[in-house]
Amino acid sequence: MARRCRNCYTYGHNKRTCPQITKRWRERYDMAVENKHADHIVAWAEKLQERTGIDPRTGKKVKRKASAKRRCSYCKHKYGSYGDEGLGHTRRTCAELKADKKTAYKANAKLRRRTIKAMTDNGIGLGALITLKKYDYYKGVDGKKVYEQREMPYLVTKIAWDTLTDDNYQPNVLRLTRLDQLGSPNARATGITLPRMNDREGNELKNRSSSTAGRALGDWHLVPNKYQDARLSERCPPNGLDQIPTDYYLGGSAYTDNVFMEKKR
Repeated sequence: MARRCRNCYTYGHNKRTCPQITKRWRERYDMAVENKHADHIVAWAEKLQERTGIDPRTGKKVKRKASAKRRCSYCKHKYGSYGDEGLGHTRRTCAELKADKKTAYKANAKLRRRTIKAMTDNGIGLGALITLKKYDYYKGVDGKKVYEQREMPYLVTKIAWDTLTDDNYQPNVLRLTRLDQLGSPNARATGITLPRMNDREGNELKNRSSSTAGRALGDWHLVPNKYQDARLSERCPPNGLDQIPTDYYLGGSAYTDNVFMEKKR
């Protein structure tokens, strides 16, 4: 099968040798020379040199080392496209990526220990009854379905443990089923966040955010008020803890792994 370029979608070459990309980079190098931007001249010259094997500043061929042309996509995301930190290795062997994931896992483990302790103390787990005020399809007085807002009881039927991570803003950890739909094949799960809770020292549980103080983990309160749409109606014993993965407190998470997968340039 003929090779097809992922950049211009024509056959006969790949993205690595695409003439459109080479031409575009050459134009940017020429513009940097014309404007006398020394840093940009060096940066684009090096990119062209890696791509073509010719130094545009001298017009001479250069010998390219296999490791020299490697550039880690994670380091490019973290330090920028022209940082020396990304040269000479790939994402698969990146020490920065491994160290940052290890740090993230430690933060996950710390948050999980504190949160599950607070959930146990407050009776939040499988079987807890939570009242929600939300729009949905309900049975009307004539037996027909109507779409309106009602306050209905929901049962916690599942806990999405993996979503509880330090880098997940307001995770929908609790999965609820409306009480009148239990056992029905048409029952639909509703995901909501945890309530705002404090740890054993009385500090409000928070996960990481752009602010140094962090964000509260939940967006509703255990003590109900007239402005919120969720309230804990019936506490439960610490049900569901047996479903926690055995390596849960090591901090590993598919969600966190996906966050790092997206950190590339």
